[in-house]
Formats: sequence, structure tokens, C-alpha cells
Amino acid sequence: MPVPQRVREVEREIDEAIGGLPIWRARREPLLEKTLELYRDEVEVLLVRMACGDLEQLREFEERRRAGAFQVIKWAMEFGSESGDAVPDVLELQRLVELGICYEAFADALKLANYAAVVIEVDDATQTITVLEGGERTGQDANPISHQRRTLPFRPYPSFVADTDQLTLRWTAGDFRTTIRNLAPIAAREEREVITLAEGTPLISRPVICGVGDTWNRSEQAVVEDLTLSREKLLRDKWKLTCFSELPIIQVGPRRLAASNMLKTLAGWGDNYMPRIAARIDPRQYSRVSGSREGRMIQRCREALESDSWQVTPHYMLSAPSKEIDVFAQRGSVLLVLGLRSMLRPESPWEVKKRNDYVIEAIEHTVEVLGRFAPLPFGFVLTDGYCGDYATWEKAIAHGVGIGSIEDISDISRDPSTAFDLLKSRVGFNTADQIQPLPDCQCELAGWHLRLVDAQR
Repeated sequence: MPVPQRVREVEREIDEAIGGLPIWRARREPLLEKTLELYRDEVEVLLVRMACGDLEQLREFEERRRAGAFQVIKWAMEFGSESGDAVPDVLELQRLVELGICYEAFADALKLANYAAVVIEVDDATQTITVLEGGERTGQDANPISHQRRTLPFRPYPSFVADTDQLTLRWTAGDFRTTIRNLAPIAAREEREVITLAEGTPLISRPVICGVGDTWNRSEQAVVEDLTLSREKLLRDKWKLTCFSELPIIQVGPRRLAASNMLKTLAGWGDNYMPRIAARIDPRQYSRVSGSREGRMIQRCREALESDSWQVTPHYMLSAPSKEIDVFAQRGSVLLVLGLRSMLRPESPWEVKKRNDYVIEAIEHTVEVLGRFAPLPFGFVLTDGYCGDYATWEKAIAHGVGIGSIEDISDISRDPSTAFDLLKSRVGFNTADQIQPLPDCQCELAGWHLRLVDAQR
């Protein structure tokens, strides 16, 4: 069901209000630089607090501030003046970051509503936009969601991409990895000040805004360019550019600037973002080599299963009707069916929905083939990172098909009869926890009050 006309009218009102803000009378380059500096200042405070306190809660807060700052950078590139004389005000920029956080939530809701994944209602009398996200699906929805918020930012995805994989026409995976490894020491050298505790104990290196120059290597230069957000790129692909971690370098006039902490983080977590970047900028070439990842996943499963005395058949074909099983295995009278899915790390609610649909499709395929065996096999869907949320586990629980990461294959191989409950616990289901409803989220958006509500439609 398409988004209601009144919601689209409200969307236009909000966009026009944002585009007409006085801050855009400031010149574009100082706006971009001030926004990066504001983000750097907030990161410095958060890094100090994270070194001394609640890492998980503060990391979630940092993610929201990063998303808000990225939205402000995109607005500044789109609306900032070529030759304005207004001076960007820090307090105004801080309020704009808050607006950017809320705007991103609204944009995600619009994408989901367009595919009937949420319902959006508008109350003109109270200037309220309510997003109804649906009710309980598993009885413990809050548990896996809370678990994901705690663990997802800290979880590196297992990489099944080889250095030789030509992910785009301009660079290989090896080129990408070399480039981001080279950027990290550049950022570290610019961090000349160490923040210490009162007694003089070093705490963190103070992050800075540093320049990123050209490189002599053509492929590595292409990677730098693909990690850079420019105005031309923004205006061409505005709605595709949603993740600051994929575009940590900002083109500010003739300079490329980046927060040093983001370059250092990318060096350590680049494999989480490399396939996403390749799929966005060169989807045709990326699709040509993506199949090799699933082939490597099959090989990983085969090695683990055969070490536990399973007889393994990859690409097992059923006939009448024809159906393929990624990995079929037998140990004595016990049968095992594995459906494998390689997918990109989700970075927004809309992307989570798309990944969920892909996992649910794999569950349904697995259920269909299980019924064609006697005795009934154990069935699992394994991915290279994302293990679903309450939407996928609603299907998984109903059909007894577990969802896990490829890293779980050893536990499945050892004892598939206990693996389903083990996988449930690893994604956040824990009956010992007190079940709580998901909290409502609220914020102000250009004169409108936005509410995200977990309620029955």
C-alpha cells in the first residue's frame, strides 16, 4: 500500500522547512568544516566517557550523533550557499544534528510504509506523526532488539571475500584493504594530543580533523574517491547515501577532510563495509563476484561437518519438483539441511527489512525441502553475519528452523538437536529476562511531533 497522500504532503512541508532554514545562508565550506568539528568534539567527550563508563549505552548514543552529523553534512552540501556571509553558530548546528537524527527516523519510516511494513498516521490538530511499527511477533520482541543494539556495533562479520575478488571495475578487495590500512597511520600521526586522567594516566588520543591526500596507486586512489562524499555525488545519489562509515571522507572545497577516529575505525572494521560500498557504486560488477562468497561458506560448512563424521553433499538436488539444497549432510540416521545466505550488513531499519525478507525466503525454502525426507532432517539457515530479528524468528520458531551465523556451524555439527535453542539464546531470546514492551520513541521534526510506536495495527 503506498504512503497516504497527506503523509507525502507533510514530508514536503518538512523538506521545505529544512531547506529554508537561515543557517543555509552560511557558506558551504565553513558549514561542512564546522559540522565535522562538532562531530569530532562530541566524539572526544564520548570516547572519554566510554573509556570510563557504560560502553554499550554510549556507543548507541554515538551512533545516533554520527547519523545526525552525516545528515547535516548532506543538507549543507545541498542547501549551503556558494558565497554566503553568515557565520555558522555551534548551538544552531547542535540543534540541526538533533533534527538530522529525527529526520533519518522519518525517512526510514517512509521507506517501510511504502512496502506496508509500518503504518503512518497524521494528526493535523496536534501536529503529530505516528508510526505504528506492529505488535508483538514472538512474545519477546524487546529481547532480541535490545541484544542487537548491544552487540551489533561490536560484531565483525566473518569475511568470505578474497583479496583477489574484483568487487568493482576500479578496485579489488585487496586494494580496498591496503588503502584503509594506509589511512589509519595518517590519522594516528595527526592525533598529537593525549587526554589523561587527573593522576596523569593516558586515556585516549584526542581525535582531530585531518586531511586525506591523493595516492600514486591508481586503484588505491579510486578507493579514496569512493570513500569520499562530494556535492556532485550527493546530488546524483542522494537517497542511496545513508551511512557515514561508508563515506567518512568529506570533500570541502579542494580538500578532503575526515575525523581521525573514523579512519582508524574503518581500518579495523573495513570488511563490514567494503561489500556495501562495492554494491552501491558498482552493483553489476559486485553481483558478478558475489556468488564466490557463498561457495566459500559452503566449503567452511563442509570442513566443519566432515570433521564431525558427517557425509556431506553440497548443492544437493531434489527432483519433481526440482529444488536445490545448499548443504545436505547425513550422520547415521540423522539428516541435516543447511540453507546459506550471504548478505550485506544492515545499517538502517529499511535494510533490516530487506535482509529479513531474504532470510524468511530461505526459511520457507528450507521448510519446503525438509518435508520431502524421512526421517525429518534438522534444518538451519546460516548467514555470513546478520542472524535476523523478531520478524525472522517468528517464522523460525513456527517452523523449527534455526537462524545462525556461519560461525555457529561447529555447534550445529556437534549436536543439531540442541542447536536451535542455542541459536535462539545467541540472538537475544532469554526467558529468564522480564519481558517488557518496546518503548515508544519520540522527537521533534520541523514543527511536527514524531512518534514511533510498537502497537497493533
